[in-house]
Amino acid sequence: MRQRTIIIPTTLWTLVMQLVVGNCAATRCSSSCFLSSSALFSSVHGGRKVPLHQQFRLHSRNMMAYSNKHGSTGRRRVKDVLRPPLPPQTAVQGNKWAEEISPASLKQKFTQQPFQRVIPLITLVTFVGYVFVSPYAPGSVPNMLDSAVLKTVGGLTLNYFNVLPTLLPDLAPRFSPVMEGVFNLLLAYAALLSGFLVDGRQAADPASVNSDSPGGINFFFPFAAAGLALTNTAFLPYLILRPLHKVDKPVMQEEVPEIELKLGESKPLLSVYGVAGLYSIWWAFFGRPEFGGLTERWASFTDLVSSDRLMFAFSVEAVLYWIFQGWLVDDDMRRRAAVSEGVVPWIAKTVPFLGLFVYMLWRPPLLSQQSEEPGRQRG
Repeated sequence: MRQRTIIIPTTLWTLVMQLVVGNCAATRCSSSCFLSSSALFSSVHGGRKVPLHQQFRLHSRNMMAYSNKHGSTGRRRVKDVLRPPLPPQTAVQGNKWAEEISPASLKQKFTQQPFQRVIPLITLVTFVGYVFVSPYAPGSVPNMLDSAVLKTVGGLTLNYFNVLPTLLPDLAPRFSPVMEGVFNLLLAYAALLSGFLVDGRQAADPASVNSDSPGGINFFFPFAAAGLALTNTAFLPYLILRPLHKVDKPVMQEEVPEIELKLGESKPLLSVYGVAGLYSIWWAFFGRPEFGGLTERWASFTDLVSSDRLMFAFSVEAVLYWIFQGWLVDDDMRRRAAVSEGVVPWIAKTVPFLGLFVYMLWRPPLLSQQSEEPGRQRG
C-alpha cells in the first residue's frame, strides 16, 4: 500500500517532466521511471512515505539523468512546450511576407526592375518630404493634432462619396465643393485600384511564383485596404515592394480565394467605385449651387491650392494617381490571356480615372478551368 502511495505521485511527476525535460525523452522513459523512482524511494527511505517535494526532486534527477544518457532535444521551458505551434499554412505565409521585404528580395527587385522600383520610390520620398514636411509648399505644414485640420479631415470623411451632402445637405459639414470633389475622387481612385488585387497573389511555394493558389498570400491586400485612408502613401509603397512576376500563363479563377474574386473581380462593385468617382468630379463642378458657376469654382480651386496645404496635397495626389494608374495594366492583361495592345489599355494608361474605370469594365474575366481556353483578344 505504501508503494502505491509513492507510485501515484510519481506518475503525476512523470507527466509534468514530459513537459519540462522534453516529450521525446519523457515518453521513452515513462514506464521505466515509474519502477526506478519507486525502487529508489523504497530503498533509500525504507518504504516509508516520502514528502512530495522530495519525490519531485529525486524524480527530476532521475529524468534528467535518463535524458542525458539517451539523448534528447534538451530541457525546454514549460511555456515553450505548451505554446501551440503555428499551423503550417500560417507559418509559410509568415515566411513569405518576410521574404518579400527582406534585403535580398529588395536587392533582386531593384536589380531586375530598376525603373519600375526607383521611379515610385523617388516619387514617394519627394511627395512626403515636400508636401508634409517642407515649409516651401503652399500653406503651413499640416499638424494632424491641430483642431482645424482634424475638423476639416473629419468633415470631409463624413461627406464620404458626397452621400450626406446630397441626401441631407443641412446636416452635412459645409466645405467648398471643389475640395469635396477632389477628396472623394482620391477615395474612388483608391477603391477602383482594388481591381488589381490579383496582382498581389503569390503562391505558398516560392519555387512556383506563377502557380498562384489560395494557400499563398496576397501582398496587395493590406496596401489596397490602407489606400482607402492613406491613398498614394499606400499605393506607391506597393509599387516599390510588389512581388516579382513572370506572367507566363493565365491565372485561373479557381486559384484565387473567393473573397479576392468578390472584391477585385466584381464588375458591379467596381462600377460603384467608378460612378462614385465620376460623381465626385461632377460635384466639384456643379455641386452646392450656392458656390457659383465654373468661373467662381476655378477661382476657388486656385486659391485653395495656393494657400491650403491639405488641398494642395489632394491635388498632387490626384495627379500621382493619374501617372501611376496604368502601371499594372499590362501584367493584368497577361493574367487574363488577353492582348495588351489596343485602344482600351492605352486609354487606361492615359485618361485620368475614366480610362481606368473603362478598363475595369472592359477587361475580360479571369479564365476558368471549366470554361474558356487561353488566347482571347480584346482591342
